[in-house]
Amino acid sequence: MNDFPGRYHGSFQAKTHDKSEYAYGYVSGLLRIETERNMANIARKTGMVEQNTQHFMSYSPWSSSGLIVNVQDDIKGHPEFQVGAMLVLDESAEQKAGEYSAGASRQHNGRLGKVEMSQVGVFAALVTPKVNTWIDGELFFPECWFEENYADKRKK
Repeated sequence: MNDFPGRYHGSFQAKTHDKSEYAYGYVSGLLRIETERNMANIARKTGMVEQNTQHFMSYSPWSSSGLIVNVQDDIKGHPEFQVGAMLVLDESAEQKAGEYSAGASRQHNGRLGKVEMSQVGVFAALVTPKVNTWIDGELFFPECWFEENYADKRKK
């Protein structure tokens, strides 16, 4: 984690600014906060300005797919994953208070064991006895998000 800003610096370069410090802070906050992972709490935990953190995630022109390719390239050269690694596909749901998060709707939340207002992601990870790492993921969008009455939410 200490080399994260240096190693993935190019993935967070905007036209005139290096945004890798916000990427580091965001990931650091996600790893250190046990519950209520939101932009305000991540900013507080990491000492970053909340509005800047929100802007980094919502409006900065960095490429998440470019970052994923960089991580996957690093993993290809890691000796732990060359033999005996397992690919694990799983979903993870986060309860939401409202319908404004992308993909949020009343859907099954496995962690709660019931249908609730949630946002769901589907993830791939490589797992070995010594090292585990996330390698890809996508936000799940329920069918209702493709209906006409959700057009404004999709655009946002």
